[in-house]
Amino acid sequence: MEEYLKILLEQIRCRKAWPAVEEEFRCHIEEQAAANVLQGMDKEEALRCAVRDMGDPVETGVDLDRVHRPQTAWDVVGVMLVIALASIFIHVVIGLGAEEINYQPQGTYIGRAVCYIVAGFAAMLIVYRLDYSFLARRGKLCAVAFLALMTLGAVVYGMKMHGGMLFLDMGVLSFSIVYVMFLYVPLYGAVLYQYRGSGFGGLAKSFLFLVYPVWLAVKIPCMSLGLLLLFLLSVLLSAAVAKGWFHVPKKSVLAGYWFILAAGMPLFYIFVKFNSASAGCFACLPGGAAGSVF
Repeated sequence: MEEYLKILLEQIRCRKAWPAVEEEFRCHIEEQAAANVLQGMDKEEALRCAVRDMGDPVETGVDLDRVHRPQTAWDVVGVMLVIALASIFIHVVIGLGAEEINYQPQGTYIGRAVCYIVAGFAAMLIVYRLDYSFLARRGKLCAVAFLALMTLGAVVYGMKMHGGMLFLDMGVLSFSIVYVMFLYVPLYGAVLYQYRGSGFGGLAKSFLFLVYPVWLAVKIPCMSLGLLLLFLLSVLLSAAVAKGWFHVPKKSVLAGYWFILAAGMPLFYIFVKFNSASAGCFACLPGGAAGSVF
C-alpha cells in the first residue's frame, strides 16, 4: 500500500494536495481490505487485492493532477518578468551605442531584440501553465507529429548555417534546429508511458521512437546532437525498464542494451572518420564552429 501511495502522489504536482489525497486513498484501501477479510481472505491477501482494485497508480495520479492543478507561483513569474525587462534594457543600451550591430541597423537590432524577449517571456508563461497530462494519452501521436514536422522542414527548406549553428529557415520563421530537437526528450517520455505494461513488443516499438530522431540528427547533419539525443533517450528508456514499465527481464535487457551501445561506439567513430559527408558536423551545437551541411 505504501508503494502504491508513493507512486500515486508523485504524479501530482501540487504538493499541498498530497495529505488529503493520501488520507482519502488510504481510507479507501483499508476499507476495501477490511471488506475482503470479511469475505474470508487473510489480511495480507486482502490488502494486496484492495490495492489492485484501486487501479494503476500512475494513471490515477495523472487524473488527479488535472484536478489538483498547482496554483500560479507569482513570485517565479515576477522574477521572469524582471529578467525580461532587464534584458530589454541591456539590448536597448547596446543598440543605442552603435549605428549598426551584427550587420543590422540600430532600429532593426533593438526592435528584433524586444520582440524576441517578449515572445520568449510569453512562451515561458505558456509552458509554465501548460497541462502536460494530455501527453500521457497522446504521447505517440505528439511524437510522430513532431518528428514529421522536423523531417518535412529539413527536406523542404533545408538547413542553413548562421554563426556556427544550424538553423531551419521557414520563410519569416527561423529557429535553431538543435534547441528544438531537444523538445523531443519529454515527448519520448510520454511515448514510454503509453507503452507501459507491454512486453518485448512495446520495448521494440519504443526503441524505434528512439532510433529515428537520432538518425534524423545525423542526416541534418549534426553528429553532436545525434549523440546527445542517443544518450538522453537511452537514459529515459533504461529508467522505464528499471522501474518495471515493461514486462521484460530488467537486468538482462539493461546490460545487453548498454553493452551493445558501448560496443557500437568504435564502429560509429570509424563511420564518421571515413565518411567525408559527416566528418565535419560535430560542431553544430552551441559554441562549436561551423560544420558541413548537406
